Amino acid sequence: MRKHLYVLAGAAGVAALYVALAWFMGAQAEQKYQALLEPLVTQSGLELVHEGYERGVLTSTARTRVVLPYPAGPKATREAGAAGAPERVSLLLESTIIHGPLPFRQPEGRLVLKPVQAIIESKLVHEPASVIPQELDIRSVAVVGALGGITVSTSVLPVEISLPGGKGARVFWKGMEQELRLSRDMVELEIEARGEGLEIGDADVLLAVGPFSLTGECRRSEEGLYVGEMQGKLDNMTMGAGQDNSSIDFKMAELDVAMRDSAENGLLAIEYALSAKTVHAGDWDAGPLSLTMIMRNFDIALIRQYQASFQEMQLKAGAISEEEQQKLLLDSLDGLLPGLLRPSPEFALKDLVLRTPHGDLTGLFKMAVHGETVQENITPAQVPMLLDIKADAAVDEGLFLALAERFIKPQLVEAGAEPEIVDDAAKQSALQTLDSLAAQGVLLREDGHVRLGFTIKNGVIAVNGKPIPISLSGQ
Repeated sequence: MRKHLYVLAGAAGVAALYVALAWFMGAQAEQKYQALLEPLVTQSGLELVHEGYERGVLTSTARTRVVLPYPAGPKATREAGAAGAPERVSLLLESTIIHGPLPFRQPEGRLVLKPVQAIIESKLVHEPASVIPQELDIRSVAVVGALGGITVSTSVLPVEISLPGGKGARVFWKGMEQELRLSRDMVELEIEARGEGLEIGDADVLLAVGPFSLTGECRRSEEGLYVGEMQGKLDNMTMGAGQDNSSIDFKMAELDVAMRDSAENGLLAIEYALSAKTVHAGDWDAGPLSLTMIMRNFDIALIRQYQASFQEMQLKAGAISEEEQQKLLLDSLDGLLPGLLRPSPEFALKDLVLRTPHGDLTGLFKMAVHGETVQENITPAQVPMLLDIKADAAVDEGLFLALAERFIKPQLVEAGAEPEIVDDAAKQSALQTLDSLAAQGVLLREDGHVRLGFTIKNGVIAVNGKPIPISLSGQ
């Protein structure tokens, strides 16, 4: 009998210990829940409103509103007026937090067998008055490990949404799965995402993207941004396709994108490298295509300030005129302009190469600001004098002539030229055009290539190294 009493006492002690641990884990879970949402604010600039957190022994519940920088509708903007703050679009997330150390129940779609601090299940709550489509379904499960690391799995389920306007336009989102893995200190982040893509259009598909995948490793900077390297793959991107795909205007296939960004001393730098195996435009097939885009020396704090001003303008857009909107942005820019320009920001498109059956196209574009000469009272009108812009493009002569012929043929047909002479006439006209532009110095012919160089420096514009009588200084 006494032995059974010992067993019962031991079981009761274990149960009491588990309840105590679960209660303690509940306190830890509340901290982790709030910490998990912080990057959403710093990375995207969204606003979070915690509407309630009810802590229990084995589970807790939370309601958090994610506020977007867009007015809830024209009516809300008009009612607020130019000086007011209209009601904004928001998403309401409802979460159930399952306490550790051993979850007493499993989250939907996941099997967690190891000790955890908490499991956080969240879903989008649809509100009757919300402008968020009722069909949208977002679900997320965050597993907070016993040692503090966090894995967040998010699903956006397939959905078709009709766009306002009554013309049959709709968005068909084909679904996405995403997984984030955060380190214990929330500094290191890994991401994996994959989805079937989306389609936008009516009877005809105006834009189709996907399937796609994304992987990346990032680290949180002192400015609160997650920066690092990401790689993405996109099977297809199509714009302007008919229902039977017989009238595709533009299409790229087998795209690879690599992104590397960094934040140091308050300045942001981003580099994108893009390649596509094939490019299809109208009845033209080309590819592969490759290019690199670089942005550097952009002040993060001032960009955030300007973003806040732009969001303020968006909220007031329905209550003030276009002229007032422009003035609002220009006024905010005037105060930030010296700080934005002094780090000497740069933007460049380089290593552009497009292969075509008629020849290759190569080019680059660079723009930099001489920030060391920026005065405190600088105005937007004075910025062109600080710019150093260089653009160079080169195409094989055969490609230039082929493009010129495509432009000239419709004009000949419209002018009533006989069909049997259109092709020859277009070729002759294209060659004459090239000869004329080369004679004027607008284009350069070198070793079977056609080149064009364009620069702006100290407010002076030059084409192929020769200044033209237009100055950006206004003199």
